[in-house]
Amino acid sequence: MEESQRDTISIVRRRAWIVVVGTLAGVVLALILTRLTPRTYEARGEIAIKTPTAEAQANSLLTSLQISPDTFKRTQLTLITNPWMLSRIEHNLAQRDGIFGVKDLSRNLIAEDIPDTELIDIYARDHNPRTAQVIANETVTTFREYLSQVDADAARGALSTMQNRVEQARAAMEQSSEKLAAFETKFGILDLDKQTDANVTAIANSEQAAAQAQQDLDAAQASITAVQRQLNQQNRLLKTNGVRSNSLIDAIRAQLADQQNQLRLAQETYVDNPDAIAPIQARVSDLRKQLQAEIAKVAAGSGSVEMQEQLLIALSDAQRQALALQSRYNTVRDQLAQQIQNRGKLPYLQQQISQLTQNAAVDRDLYQKTLGSFEQIDMDRLSQPSVVQVTGLATLPTAPVLPKPMANILLGAALGFILALSLVVLMERMDQSVHSEAELRKLAPDVPILGVIPQLQPGDLTLTDNASGPGSGAYRMLWSNLGFVTIDEPIHSVVVTSALQGEGKSQTSAHLARTAAEDGKKVILVDCDLRRPSQHKLFGAGDRPGITDVASGRAALDDALFPTTQPGLTLLPAGQALPLNPATLLRSARIAQIRQELLERADLVIFDTPPGLMLPDALVLGAQSQGLIQVIESGRTRRECILHALESIQRARVTHLGIVFNRVRRADRHGYYYYEYNQRPQSSNGNGKTGASSTNGKTLSGSHHH
Repeated sequence: MEESQRDTISIVRRRAWIVVVGTLAGVVLALILTRLTPRTYEARGEIAIKTPTAEAQANSLLTSLQISPDTFKRTQLTLITNPWMLSRIEHNLAQRDGIFGVKDLSRNLIAEDIPDTELIDIYARDHNPRTAQVIANETVTTFREYLSQVDADAARGALSTMQNRVEQARAAMEQSSEKLAAFETKFGILDLDKQTDANVTAIANSEQAAAQAQQDLDAAQASITAVQRQLNQQNRLLKTNGVRSNSLIDAIRAQLADQQNQLRLAQETYVDNPDAIAPIQARVSDLRKQLQAEIAKVAAGSGSVEMQEQLLIALSDAQRQALALQSRYNTVRDQLAQQIQNRGKLPYLQQQISQLTQNAAVDRDLYQKTLGSFEQIDMDRLSQPSVVQVTGLATLPTAPVLPKPMANILLGAALGFILALSLVVLMERMDQSVHSEAELRKLAPDVPILGVIPQLQPGDLTLTDNASGPGSGAYRMLWSNLGFVTIDEPIHSVVVTSALQGEGKSQTSAHLARTAAEDGKKVILVDCDLRRPSQHKLFGAGDRPGITDVASGRAALDDALFPTTQPGLTLLPAGQALPLNPATLLRSARIAQIRQELLERADLVIFDTPPGLMLPDALVLGAQSQGLIQVIESGRTRRECILHALESIQRARVTHLGIVFNRVRRADRHGYYYYEYNQRPQSSNGNGKTGASSTNGKTLSGSHHH
């Protein structure tokens, strides 16, 4: 877990510049878009929706319709943003305010419910603050005018109906009074006996009951008409939302209308047999539930749909009430007919006077009741407050609501950071090179890491001055770890190579040789990279004889050896005459003889060889030496190259002493120095297995970090 955390920190540190640049780019892009985005202003108007009180609803013609405040409010909320209402608002903006071609009014006009209140907020947005204010106020005004007009039309219709009834009742009362007065004038007033009085009273009561039943029936028919008017308005609203055009809903409505007609006929036919009517009533109830369910599916959650459902229920209730009243009226008329038949036994004059007197009383009572209803409706109309009340007009907005610079900057920074982090992850997945010791250990778990060399700048550590610059400690750690790897047998010959060209093997060879000489060892560094020799340049030896000249007999070994400025360190350059086939030369007996002479003269001989993955030279010399050191450059050497090199070393049966992790960047290092125990490789027995001498079963490995 700790190692994984270090790897994550290393990746973040190594690619931190990408994350920083990506975040800054997101911020800059957000600032540019914020500056280019047109300013949008928002104006807010406020209205209050007053639901008709229960008393007002009870006194109105819609006696069977009880609307809940929530349903009524949702209906008005839906109506504000209805396309028909938006078209009316656009028309008024053009006619009254001179604002033409308002764009996207359906998106820029928002009606928002304020919970637990009667209030609705109306928000209007536009790039011009004045236009936003005008749109909000015009919406409030247009909606209020519309509902006021609807209320006024309904009130006028109710008053007109009641006024006609009052006029009819007055005319009937005057006519019956005139007939009674004329009869009394012609025949005089007659005294009736008790039987006549009882019969007249019964007839009068029956006629009064018939008149009352007729009045109630007329009121029920008026209620049906009013509910139907409201239902037509809701149908126009729902037609916009697609409910009216639903074929399944139309089919259910047709079935419901047919069953309601059958129910009406059954109620007239089976007045005294409720059991015969019950099945039809059940089918009507089921069809009504199906209709409500289908409407809810098409326009779920719409206040207008709930309003229509209540209106349909109210219409059905009013129709049932009218049927019941019709039945009651028929019963009263039958009773009256029987009483009139009984009255035929009375003398003619008594019948006439009683009839005229009763007619006058009935017409007078009907007139009084009708007049009282008319006056009550008129008083309710005047006292009932308007459905919509303006509680706040929109003011001129001073600050834009869009764009939001701070929110855009934060969003841009977040998106930039996420994209940059995604790019880092993608780059890490595509990058097959090794960056950290943890990756290297996973790749080569059986090969010890002898040293971690930091990335040095030019001039940090030279071979011509005293080794005291940055990185010198890392090479001393490399030399120390090499001694622990070969603790049972002192190291005397080692080959230094790499998988690819340019990984720093020559620099590593030179500094390792110098560090060993500083430790008091007599060291000879042999440049066996006969294709691209570089040691003579590193030590300033110039163009002089070397190992190829000694092998060919053109120079003596003593003449080819070059003493460096470091006491105890001698350089044997590659030479002046480079062979066409270096591998053949390195396998020759003369090279083996020279190698033996060098081992006799020095405590340690280090061979700098070409890259082992590209050429066989390093494996040839490695098989003749104690072992091989592989140099791997951080962030450059690919994993497959490392694995290929390890397989080549194993196939050649060369002892792999360890790895030098070279040019490690600061972002891939976690501290200055640390020591840890790794499992030691098995000692070599000439079978190609890497090995090291044991120290209590483990190998001491130290690594240098910054």
